[in-house]
Amino acid sequence: MQYAHHKHHSLVPFTLLRLARLVTPKSTSHDAGLTLVECVMAIVVVGLMGTAIAPMMVASVATRVQSQKAEQALELAQGEIDRVRIQFEQNNLVELPITLTVTGNRAPNVSGPSSLADTSTTLREVDVNNDTEPDFVIQSYLVEKTGIDDTYEMGVRVYDYNAVANNAGGALAVDEARLGFTDSQGERSEKPISVLYTNLGLTEEAESLCNWIDYTDSAGTATKPATCN
Repeated sequence: MQYAHHKHHSLVPFTLLRLARLVTPKSTSHDAGLTLVECVMAIVVVGLMGTAIAPMMVASVATRVQSQKAEQALELAQGEIDRVRIQFEQNNLVELPITLTVTGNRAPNVSGPSSLADTSTTLREVDVNNDTEPDFVIQSYLVEKTGIDDTYEMGVRVYDYNAVANNAGGALAVDEARLGFTDSQGERSEKPISVLYTNLGLTEEAESLCNWIDYTDSAGTATKPATCN
């Protein structure tokens, strides 16, 4: 009886072991191959997605830089005009841009700078990031209007510093760059980022109006105020 009891208990672990082997799935070479293929496919898919997304991310960053530079350039151009306008209003002409005579007495007809050493107009380097490296070059000048005493048209163009510093050709373009969605520098490598023109004068308001009518009305048919001579 003791022998039978011992034999009965020894069969239990053996039976459980066989049952566990039957329940546990066996790995086959076919299953291992599928796992490897899945890993390779996952790597390929991730690579393709990265290749597709990377150019869009680069273009997005470049476009954001373009927009930031456009805002900074516009502020610089407006600031330069305001600086000179105040001098005209206060009749304190101590630091004016160079005065030019050009075809048609029009500021847009003035050529762009050819290099940082170009002295045909007034050039000023500006560091907006305070990192001791110039970011922009401001080109400013005055064009005296014939027929109107002490009246000028002022031109201000703000170029990317590298566009002027690295220019190996002739004068840079004068039309404002189009800053759209891009993955590079776009047109700012050869065109100004911001362009502004305005009229400035030293004469009194009433006299200035009379002079302006004389200048624009070459036929002499315009009706002038009674205060005009």
